[in-house]
Amino acid sequence: MADRKRTVLCFGDSNTYGYDPRSFLEDRYPADIRWTGLLSAAGYHVIEAGMNGRTIPDSLPAFRLFENMVDRVPLDGCVLLMLGSNDLLLQGSPSAEAVAARMKAFLESEEERRQISRMGKRFVLLSPPALREGTWVLGADQIRESRKLGECYRKIAELFEFSFVDMTAEDLPLCFDGVHLSEEGHRRVAEKAIEVLEKIQAM
Repeated sequence: MADRKRTVLCFGDSNTYGYDPRSFLEDRYPADIRWTGLLSAAGYHVIEAGMNGRTIPDSLPAFRLFENMVDRVPLDGCVLLMLGSNDLLLQGSPSAEAVAARMKAFLESEEERRQISRMGKRFVLLSPPALREGTWVLGADQIRESRKLGECYRKIAELFEFSFVDMTAEDLPLCFDGVHLSEEGHRRVAEKAIEVLEKIQAM
């Protein structure tokens, strides 16, 4: 556990927002269930920046939003970035390699490179949970590609010398839609996030 309140920006999609698919009003899991809230309970100052439906940024306004969020992180803070599930669900069912190419293009854009180059290992790229059969998942192809995304993201993290967490390797429990984390899934994401944050703290 952190011995002081280190700031952590958690930037992602509905699984970072804490979307509860059992709700009809896009409600969130309570703070004591969603993984970002569990980080806060573990002693981190968390900036929650999850948004339902978010894909990997590919436009200047989206770049600027991320840049402004990162700018709020102190010099000793960390950024956790977990995106890609919605990209896999786009029309045409893109491959893991195509989604990883979108992530690489985003991270090496001039705006983001300037912001995150100062962070080094304090920038953590997380592959999203592997998809499962469910009401939001069209078929086996999407599930197969989601399982490949972790290794694709690992190569990106090595290229940029970021920290990396492969959530596809964790076999995380999801809800009936095959996309969103269950309560147990949120707990396990929090455990992995705290594990990497503690390693960074010890550097």
